[in-house]
Amino acid sequence: EWTTQLNVRVNLEEGIELRRVDLREESLLGRGELAGVFFREHDERRDVGARFATPRLFGTRLDARVSAGQSRIGSFLEQEVFRPRPK
Repeated sequence: EWTTQLNVRVNLEEGIELRRVDLREESLLGRGELAGVFFREHDERRDVGARFATPRLFGTRLDARVSAGQSRIGSFLEQEVFRPRPK
């Protein structure tokens, strides 16, 4: 099963407008880590960046996600560390 995904969204109302491109690998090197790059545009907002997520941060039960990039108003960095709920 492929773990690399490419999602593309376009708007066809006023010609062809690229709205979103998201390329990600959901099991980087077979370790269950996610790595990807993205482009998103909606109205006046435009984000270009990268993301990374890992389960079992440093061998613990904590998961972590980080996303960083550039928007029209500046740089952004989003980070999250959490313990998943048991299933």
